[in-house]
Amino acid sequence: MKPVVLELPESLERMDIHLLGDWHIGDPLCDLVSVAEKLDEIRDNPSAYCILGGDLCDMALRDSIGDVHGARLSPMGQVERVVSLIKPVREKVLCMVRGNHENRVYKSTGIDPLAFAASELGLSERYSDTSALMFVQFGHDIKHGGLMQYTVYVTHGAGSGRKEGGKLQRLADLQNIIDCDIYCHNHTHLPAIFPTCSYRIDYGHRQPVLVEHLFVNGGASLSYGGYADAGGFKPAGKRHPVIHLTSGRKHFTATL
Repeated sequence: MKPVVLELPESLERMDIHLLGDWHIGDPLCDLVSVAEKLDEIRDNPSAYCILGGDLCDMALRDSIGDVHGARLSPMGQVERVVSLIKPVREKVLCMVRGNHENRVYKSTGIDPLAFAASELGLSERYSDTSALMFVQFGHDIKHGGLMQYTVYVTHGAGSGRKEGGKLQRLADLQNIIDCDIYCHNHTHLPAIFPTCSYRIDYGHRQPVLVEHLFVNGGASLSYGGYADAGGFKPAGKRHPVIHLTSGRKHFTATL
């Protein structure tokens, strides 16, 4: 788990953080048009930022799931396309994590394609090959003074499953790892949002404090067919959730 501290402008009154990932660039079913449109939207919105949750590249290998013979781009071509797409919004990328598709290459060769992309984009300090704990600071905090701060745990995720309940349980289980405001998960191609509450111990006042948590699951940018069609999986949801943070008083929500 890599801490990523982000001190953003005090003038920001709100942030709209787009959870992106599972583009699978190189797969012939990758919807590059929707990927480019979303990045243009982020570029043109002063309050918009993004999290890149892994599997940006497809990286089908000879011995892996996926169609290595039908790939539209070579592995290096996939990395180059990722860099060219992200470059116009690189200042708005809060963090990047490695997905299981990029991990195929690392396991086979010891080369991390997303670490290379992050280096090319000047984002190495915001890149993690496992998970990231973001401290997002901006605007002002009326109650405590100084900058408003939110904590966001980001991981690509792992495991498999066909049912929505199992996929969402994977997301919910992240709370067993760390206590924070927001949990972001990709991998399962199921756009979803849900809030929960828990009690946090206030040691100073020796009492429990009720706090909210927000769980956000990312979608994918894949049209239906290929491996999913042959395996009887449902089509992937192409919506990408947006997390909304406010300055002044702490408040966080998300929309699809």
